[in-house]
Amino acid sequence: MRIQYCSDLHLEFWGNKKYLEADPIQPVGDILILAGDIVPFSMMRQFDYFFEP
Repeated sequence: MRIQYCSDLHLEFWGNKKYLEADPIQPVGDILILAGDIVPFSMMRQFDYFFEP
C-alpha cells in the first residue's frame, strides 16, 4: 500500500489556491492524507469543491 500526503495547503491564500487550480494534486498513492492547515474551519464551505471526490 502506498500512502501519499499533502500538508499546509492554506487554500485561503490566493496564491496557494491559484497554484493548486493550475497544478492539482495528482493521486499516486492508495491513500491520500491531507495534514496540517488546509483551510480555516470558518471558510470551509467556500472550498467544498476541493473536498469533493
